[in-house]
Amino acid sequence: MPDVTVKFRHGLLLSLGLWACAGVVAAAQEREQAERDLSEVSAAIADIQAWLQQAATRETEQESALRETQLALSDAQQALAEKWYKLVQFRQLGQVVGLVMMLDRRFSVLTGASVFMAANVGFLALGSGPAKHDDDGLPAPMKPSLFKFVLATDVVLLSACVVGALSAASPGRLAVASYVFSVGCLIGAA
Repeated sequence: MPDVTVKFRHGLLLSLGLWACAGVVAAAQEREQAERDLSEVSAAIADIQAWLQQAATRETEQESALRETQLALSDAQQALAEKWYKLVQFRQLGQVVGLVMMLDRRFSVLTGASVFMAANVGFLALGSGPAKHDDDGLPAPMKPSLFKFVLATDVVLLSACVVGALSAASPGRLAVASYVFSVGCLIGAA
């Protein structure tokens, strides 16, 4: 029996050894697989970090481009506002001079009105339509069709004033020019 017991022990030890070796081999394989998995995960993490860095760089570039665009727009808006301000000053000065001339007996009323209307036509001709701002200082450009109508009307009124001022010796022309200017002013005031 000792032989059977010894064989049994040897078989048991051999089984145990094989089981241990199989476990070691399996553990080694699992370790190698875990190392491969860890390597793949590490590579994926590195790829993600690189992508995030590129995305952050793109976002920074886009933010910079947006800031530059905003600055350019604000510069353009500032230039447009300054143009509007200068054009309004030009028109007001011309209108005041024209009104003073209308009141001064050295000039005919239509001579003063010519200066007044020339200030309006100059105001429009120098680009006030696209540069127009509202009372809050915000851009409010005139519609092109309205701009053309106002410019054409003011040119007709200016022409009537000039013809009238130069026709002091011709009562008929003076009357027609005065009538056209008066009606135009009434329509403009309405």
